[in-house]
Amino acid sequence: METLTLVVDGEEVVLTQSPRRECSNRDSPTREGGDRVLVPVHAFSEALGAEAKDLNGNGSLAVCKADLCIPLSEEETVSIEGEVFAYLSAFGKELGLQWQLADATLTVRTEGRVATGLAVGSRPPVFELPDLLTGSTVSSADYVGKKTVFFVWASW
Repeated sequence: METLTLVVDGEEVVLTQSPRRECSNRDSPTREGGDRVLVPVHAFSEALGAEAKDLNGNGSLAVCKADLCIPLSEEETVSIEGEVFAYLSAFGKELGLQWQLADATLTVRTEGRVATGLAVGSRPPVFELPDLLTGSTVSSADYVGKKTVFFVWASW
């Protein structure tokens, strides 16, 4: 296995164990989603602001970020020199990562992540609902810049 240099969002990141290329045949195609890149689960997750969690105390791992957890199967993990590695393709796309393997450099972009919610101060999407008393249409755009409370209820 060949060790790789890791670059995340344009900055080189040094981990306790470097990512690995499973096969050193540089003539074979390498594409995002290929399963030839192994990353040290705990250190790589931490570098991305995620966390590797032990599931049920039986050695099964999941990579978690915010409210999203991707469980890793036994086939998707490998122990190398006492460290647990996982195929990047096993959880990378689900975390919204984009990656490219060129020569001995693994370049990972995190900007492509899907937003999981609104931040404080963010403007919500515009929506319209009927006023329950008058029946006229009320738009959330009418309340931009005003202190407003929207009470929403759902049966599920």
